[in-house]
Amino acid sequence: MILAATNAAAPDISERTKWYVIVRMFFLLGVGIPGILTQYVFDGWTSEVQKDSLLLMGALLSNAAFYILSLLRSDEAYHKKLAFVWLILDVALISLLIFTKGGVESRSPILYTIPILMSSAIFGRFAAFITAAFCSLTYTVMLALDYAGIVTSFGALDPTLRTNLPYVINSIFFFSAILLVIALAINFITRLLIEKEHQASENMRSLLRAQEIAKLGSWEWDVGSDTISWSKELHTIFGLQPDGSNISYNQYVQLIHPDDRKHVGKTIQAAIKTKQPFHMDHRILLPDGTVKYIHGEGQPYVDRLGGKVIKLAGTAQDISEAYRLNDARKEFLSLASHQLRTPASGVKSYLSLLLDGAAGEVSRKQKDFLKKAYDSNNHQLAIIDKLLSLANVESGKLTIRKERVDLNFLVSSILKYHANEAKRKKLRLRFKRSPQILMVYADPSYLTMVIDNLVSNAIKYTPANGRVTIATDSSKTLAYLEVTDTGIGIADDDLPRLFKKYSRLESTTAGPIGGSGLGLYLAKYIIDLHRGSLSVTSKVGSGTSFNVKLPLSSSAAKRAV
Repeated sequence: MILAATNAAAPDISERTKWYVIVRMFFLLGVGIPGILTQYVFDGWTSEVQKDSLLLMGALLSNAAFYILSLLRSDEAYHKKLAFVWLILDVALISLLIFTKGGVESRSPILYTIPILMSSAIFGRFAAFITAAFCSLTYTVMLALDYAGIVTSFGALDPTLRTNLPYVINSIFFFSAILLVIALAINFITRLLIEKEHQASENMRSLLRAQEIAKLGSWEWDVGSDTISWSKELHTIFGLQPDGSNISYNQYVQLIHPDDRKHVGKTIQAAIKTKQPFHMDHRILLPDGTVKYIHGEGQPYVDRLGGKVIKLAGTAQDISEAYRLNDARKEFLSLASHQLRTPASGVKSYLSLLLDGAAGEVSRKQKDFLKKAYDSNNHQLAIIDKLLSLANVESGKLTIRKERVDLNFLVSSILKYHANEAKRKKLRLRFKRSPQILMVYADPSYLTMVIDNLVSNAIKYTPANGRVTIATDSSKTLAYLEVTDTGIGIADDDLPRLFKKYSRLESTTAGPIGGSGLGLYLAKYIIDLHRGSLSVTSKVGSGTSFNVKLPLSSSAAKRAV
């Protein structure tokens, strides 16, 4: 997916020459039509009015001709030459208008503002002074020739003024000063605009650099016209040349990996239907056959009535490298876990043999050391098992094999394993067993992992002389398991990240507590796979309660009714 980046290069001369056409047309219409109508109302359809009407039509036709010429080519040099010729013609036409409409009495020199303004826009701000000087020179020569009688102006209300030297000199200096002031004003305004333009260009360049570094492109889709515009970086991501052209939605779909097109289409259509933002990961297929992974995000925009989506805009980021690294990490995690488990299991076997006296009698002190090594080895194996489970989760290979499991019996078995640990910490470990038989349809090994983790955490985070209570119960269709402790508790701000991967909450009161940060993440994932739920409530200083809900097996559910 897809927004066209604004070009941060030099000003677009072709656009400014076209703008010249538009400004000139509105000026002609704004000045010419009121003048002709005024003459017509007071003087009727005279030959003068007819001439002025033809002159206006000719000027408008020249506008159309100039616009057509501007469309023939797009290079900057061509448009500059076109604009230069047009500016010269405009100065000549304005001078002719001045001469025919009163000479020294004419108020038309103000029309020189148009070529002065446009020369600054097209050729740079100092061009305004050159054009103003050229206009002043043309106006001065025209009045001087008229005063000398070489040419004769007409249309003046008082023809004698054309021979009034002080009046002629005053007019020349006055209008020259006016044109200079106009050039100064245009130069000042143009300088401000150039500064803003440079600032905008620099901001755009910074944005493009940021997009390039982040491999992030922007896009915009006009739903009505079915045109999608892309930023430069998005063209690069998709392996296309940024030629400034737009594409249609169907053309975009063809760039998506065939196996992901249906998913992408459904996601976008759902966003349009619900008018809600969307995000997704999918693959694209480059023209050379390369496959890339893309993370796309988008936002629909509705019309003013709020009933119809008229536009979607968003970003697309190349996350191929992250995907490859993630795949490599998963592979390493799986391989390392398997390789670690074999020697760790061997160590456990030999420690067990030593504890059982297979290599001879051991003293009480030696047995104590062996027991600590055995417990540490068990802890290591538990971490390795979690890493193996995580590798299976992330590779999509974790599968649960359900069977009918007696939840009460499973909890009792797990609590026997933790009894000595609770006794060492001087904790009261209590099991409030449901009087009913709670048969759940679950994978016993993974369910054991979940309950073991919850009980182990409760014991770890509960200070001496505290209580850890495990309770089971049921409704018509669900089995309930609650693990409650009187431990240090969890702050409200920490609860949202409790079930996240590698998340470990530090405590200033319980001291250093080991852990991988995977237990609760895997517990939540496993319970979700069983179509159950795992939730937590806690209060700092008072304790924590984890609540598990699991569907009863069908026969058990019937007995509970």
